[in-house]
Amino acid sequence: MDLELYISCLHINDWKKFASLMNHTLNEIVNVMETNYPDITHKEIMWSCLFILNTPTPKILLLLDYKTDSLYKMRQRMVQKMSLNNSKELDEAIKQLVDRNIQQ
Repeated sequence: MDLELYISCLHINDWKKFASLMNHTLNEIVNVMETNYPDITHKEIMWSCLFILNTPTPKILLLLDYKTDSLYKMRQRMVQKMSLNNSKELDEAIKQLVDRNIQQ
């Protein structure tokens, strides 16, 4: 039941609505990621937004239709695409993208 709530409230199945909602809610995070990291995929941006929203990992796995190892691999690809050293830096970089936009 709560999975359906996530899907309907966040518009997981409609990229345009999801991106608009996340841009409004998270200070243009989708636009910033698409501009600064053009190789980032929609699913990677979705993960970033869900991460920032403190969505529990089991819910993220269901929403993105990933298994644990798939999520790990996706995060590793994001580390490379964002020219970072490891996944801890990825977590911080994602948070800083939102924080940076709040301060502007």
